[in-house]
Amino acid sequence: MSDSDIELRAESTSNYASLPKPSGDRQYSQDDETLRKLGKRPLLHRNFGFMSILGLSCTVMLSWEGILVTSVPSLLIGGPASVIWAFVINWVGFTSVYGVMAELASIAPTAGGQYHWVAMLAPQSCHKFLTYLTAWLSTLAWQANAVTASYLIATTLQGIVVLTRPDYIPLPWHTMLLIWANAVFAFVINSTAGRLLARFEGLILILHLVGFIGILVPLVYFSPHNQASDVFTVLYNNGGWPKQGLAFLVSLPSVGSSLIGADCAVHMSEEIQSAATAVPQALFYTIFINGSLAFAMIVALLFCITDLSAAEAAASTMFYPFLQIFQSGVKSTAGACVMASIILILAIAGGIGVYARNADVPAQ
Repeated sequence: MSDSDIELRAESTSNYASLPKPSGDRQYSQDDETLRKLGKRPLLHRNFGFMSILGLSCTVMLSWEGILVTSVPSLLIGGPASVIWAFVINWVGFTSVYGVMAELASIAPTAGGQYHWVAMLAPQSCHKFLTYLTAWLSTLAWQANAVTASYLIATTLQGIVVLTRPDYIPLPWHTMLLIWANAVFAFVINSTAGRLLARFEGLILILHLVGFIGILVPLVYFSPHNQASDVFTVLYNNGGWPKQGLAFLVSLPSVGSSLIGADCAVHMSEEIQSAATAVPQALFYTIFINGSLAFAMIVALLFCITDLSAAEAAASTMFYPFLQIFQSGVKSTAGACVMASIILILAIAGGIGVYARNADVPAQ
């Protein structure tokens, strides 16, 4: 399929010429011209630059924070080595996926993202059905992502409370109320302070990087360390699977979920300056930065697990073993709470970004 065919699939030349332009003295940027060629009318203000959209995509992905949570099933089923190598495999796979998305975003930087690309590139005989299917899958996936983010925030907060007050029993209705509170908070922020979101995300990117150092350094410095062989070679099969290889494959998806979310930059394309270049760059920088930080964090965490049985037991009382690992590593409940609070703040910021991205799903 030639480039001219792709452009014609997006919108015919006659329709492009007939699109009304907004009145006023607004200067039409190259970004807006690109949208018109794709058959879309530019309606949104382009408040995001490269650094702000990089901050948004990094905080939505939250890999080094998320790996502390998503590694729990893999650790319980397959052991430390399963977590390490499952993450490496997922990192390589997601890099290739985001590479393809970056190329497509440079051609057609629209908020529709995947379903717009399918409409452009799919065979004429089935492109309507595939576009409809892709649009709903993308929408449902991001809605599920929003709910998951709220759940993780709620349970992390409850885990911190259990860490400080062991007599507290986190009931399910407590979790549900916290999920709703987080959803309402994210909605209010996006509704009332949307124009400040770009500046806000730049600050969160700094906290994302500084917080990584603030947690990694004390954890590694104060904790006793395991042998390298215990981290990189020890595999379990606690799930009762017939073979060790199958147990490893079962552990792959949960670890990979910490690398989901960078495509939020794609769905914010119509609010980004120089989107055809900024979005692909944000995708690559996000997967490189977050992948590197997450790999370093999970290696450090596994080296610092001195009592694996206690960490596994913490999954049933504090939801997540990393809270117990922090406490036993720095030998201070207050210090562990401060470290966990950094993760909680970043998770809340990431939740705001998830809801901001969901608001940009065009109903087309």
